[in-house]
Amino acid sequence: MNAGRKGHTERNQKRPSLVRSYSARMKLLALVPALRFAGKIAAGQSPQLLSGDGREIGSLSELVEHLAAQHGVSARTYWRWFTEYVDCGFGRLVVQPRRDKGARKVFRSRDAVLFVLGLWLTGWDAPPIYRALLQAWPRLCRDRSSAPSYGSLLNLLKSMTPPTSRKKANKRPRPQLAVVTRKQGDA
Repeated sequence: MNAGRKGHTERNQKRPSLVRSYSARMKLLALVPALRFAGKIAAGQSPQLLSGDGREIGSLSELVEHLAAQHGVSARTYWRWFTEYVDCGFGRLVVQPRRDKGARKVFRSRDAVLFVLGLWLTGWDAPPIYRALLQAWPRLCRDRSSAPSYGSLLNLLKSMTPPTSRKKANKRPRPQLAVVTRKQGDA
């Protein structure tokens, strides 16, 4: 087949992910040192740790940056795990399915596109258009599929709007150039 082509992969072969995914249990295990450290701070102690490279860690922020680097995630991701666990518990660490799972992300119905554009070109904003689309969806698309998400509607409107139309409103007016005409003897 195409096995000789450079960079070719089979369609069924899963490509390796560049992002490491953690289970809820692994996230909790990664959080334990920071939770212990924060517990000592809450108890009025001032804990000091020594990292593997000999650096002294005296604040929770320094510890979070150190632990995030150890686990291959950003400090912001580690802080998000930390606050979600402290605020909501273990269940919050479980990866939730996407809210738009199963929702159509592309407008495949020509009638739906025309419906949306008709409202957009008469001056309607995106939120009322989306509400009207949800009400008219069973009539516009008879295959019982779910309606596109609000983000898909915004993408459609953005793709149908010329890129220069919104930029013109923000441009400063160019200075007007005066046209100078000279007579033949004025050189």
